[in-house]
Amino acid sequence: MGGGSALQIAPPPRLWLLAAPVLALGALTALGAADATGDLFRLLEPILARG
Repeated sequence: MGGGSALQIAPPPRLWLLAAPVLALGALTALGAADATGDLFRLLEPILARG
C-alpha cells in the first residue's frame, strides 16, 4: 500500500471553498456563545456576591 502518501497531498481546491464558510460559521458560533456566557456571569454576579 501507499504508506500514508494520500495524507501528504493538499486537498482539492473545491474543498477549501466549502470548508471556509463552515469554519467561519463555527467561529461566529463560538464567539456568540462566549459573549452570552459573559452576559450571564454579569447578570448573576450580584446574586453570587450576596451569598
